[in-house]
Amino acid sequence: MQIGALGDIHGEFETVHLIMTRHADVPLWVCVGDVASNDGEYFTPIAPMYFIKGNNEDFDVLADAMAGHPPAPTLHYLPNGGPHLVGPWRVAALGGTFAPSWYNTPAVGAAAVEGPQGDGGSLKLGKSRDDKRRHFVRDEVLAVQGAAEASICS
Repeated sequence: MQIGALGDIHGEFETVHLIMTRHADVPLWVCVGDVASNDGEYFTPIAPMYFIKGNNEDFDVLADAMAGHPPAPTLHYLPNGGPHLVGPWRVAALGGTFAPSWYNTPAVGAAAVEGPQGDGGSLKLGKSRDDKRRHFVRDEVLAVQGAAEASICS
């Protein structure tokens, strides 16, 4: 079985559509993150696409996806950890950026959002530099390591 791979697409949805159309024999795709456009928009790919978080996603959209409300029927978010079943493969996912000052924060604490005045409000793309959800933390790295080891052993 083939799998397609995409890098940061940053809202280049028409280009992804052309690639998927050109390679219609590829049944599913994975993307390393940064799917959203600069306006925080997502799209409906013509083939199933699985993605991890990039550091410029709309993190409210990702939170909704984790709660069972994906941005589109064919667009599947893979939260950090795993293993996630993607076709016949098990995928361990780790996305986001490394921030030394946040790395040892428990995963729950790293979900805090700092608004422009530290009000805890949600931020949209382009203003999300203080959104702690854009970083990965040690707990998530260990979860991915465990998922990878479980996949190797089974």
